[in-house]
Amino acid sequence: MGEWVGNFEYCGSRELTVGVWQEGKSILVQTARYLYLLEIGDPSNYFSVNQEGDCGAVLFNETRTRLFVAKAYSVVAFDTNRTMIWEAKALGGEIVGLEYLRDSALLIEVEFELGEPPDMVKISSIDGRVLGTC
Repeated sequence: MGEWVGNFEYCGSRELTVGVWQEGKSILVQTARYLYLLEIGDPSNYFSVNQEGDCGAVLFNETRTRLFVAKAYSVVAFDTNRTMIWEAKALGGEIVGLEYLRDSALLIEVEFELGEPPDMVKISSIDGRVLGTC
């Protein structure tokens, strides 16, 4: 078993979330709005999902074969090999919420204007294309 040490700048929050994604053979470390995927058994083999410190919600599909990550203005999907399979961009605003729907779709709360109520955008969890608004 290896060792991994994270060194994070203070970004207004000391929150730390650690989880295991067995299907992806990964340990997920989320802190200071960054997300790291570390290989189980060899944590020196890791990568940062986002370089900008804009990671928000993280969730899985029902079989845990897909990992979805909400960034500030896009949603990214990874397969169990920790490979990015798509990124949905140009959703119209800042992403403030993310929910998985059983019909192979994601429901995304998008804040188009600061201070206005967010709108709901539905995208495909298979390829990230926009399916419509709710």
